Amino acid sequence: MRILGLCLMLCACTGSETLVRPDTLRTTCGELAAREDQRFEVSDACFRAVGTTPASVLRLDFTYLGASAQAVPLASGELRQQVGLKLRAQDTCNVVYVMWHIAPAPRIEVSVKHNPGMSEHVQCRDAGYTFIKGDAVHAAPIITSRSSHSLQAQLDGTALRVRADDQLVWQGQLPSAALLLAGPSGVRSDNVHLLMQLHAKL
Repeated sequence: MRILGLCLMLCACTGSETLVRPDTLRTTCGELAAREDQRFEVSDACFRAVGTTPASVLRLDFTYLGASAQAVPLASGELRQQVGLKLRAQDTCNVVYVMWHIAPAPRIEVSVKHNPGMSEHVQCRDAGYTFIKGDAVHAAPIITSRSSHSLQAQLDGTALRVRADDQLVWQGQLPSAALLLAGPSGVRSDNVHLLMQLHAKL
């Protein structure tokens, strides 16, 4: 079931956090199944989805149900299980990622993918990544089968703070290239089966 809605549902109170309804997400890889409780289920090896509005704070609540039935390596060739947030997602070649690696090496990773003049995956593949070393980095909780977690990213200019299960796990500055990116917020996962709920604050 491909979700075709294009707009985020905004709260009447400016600046407050709001639930992003599943039917307002545009999928660019994989499919999602919406549930009555406003969560959505993802089981494809590749999943990418965005709204139409950038968020200053983005939080993903998710339950990890295990690996996806099929496994697909990343463009780099690595076979990894991960879930994360897309910030300033101009397109697939130009985006800020906050990823929570589940396997084979659990950790939080922040990166900026910047490929000027490119917008399609066939053009950039895994090129243009800058992996950012935080000023303060702490281990994230271990994700186990059927466990529930939250991942939050707060972006102010180039200053980024990341929380996992309400604990600060990454804090630092993104490179100036991140300011050149203009696009909505969204979510990404690879090789995992998840139940998710996304919240945004403009």
